[in-house]
Amino acid sequence: MSKDLDQLLARLKSGPVDRDLRNVEPQVWDRIDARQKGVFAELPASFPAGGGLMAAPLMSRIGAMTLAVAIGLSVGILAAPSGPPASGFEVFSTQAPFAPSGLLG
Repeated sequence: MSKDLDQLLARLKSGPVDRDLRNVEPQVWDRIDARQKGVFAELPASFPAGGGLMAAPLMSRIGAMTLAVAIGLSVGILAAPSGPPASGFEVFSTQAPFAPSGLLG
């Protein structure tokens, strides 16, 4: 398979170029931008992509951000520790249960 592919690529390389490919990338991006402008121009709550790949409608972004904040707050509230665990071992306290003054009376 790889030998066949190598032979096909060598044959393709040796053949003449049938079109100019210097402006392929800018032409492709121009076509993509033209299609996106046509799609998002129909949506009432959208903002321009500024030449980027894709502009999401504004309401979708606001909805996604609101959902992310709500999930973050709910997880933060539910998973937050309520306080330090109660233990009978307090080293630096004056009321430590195992201090010599507490054990002697």
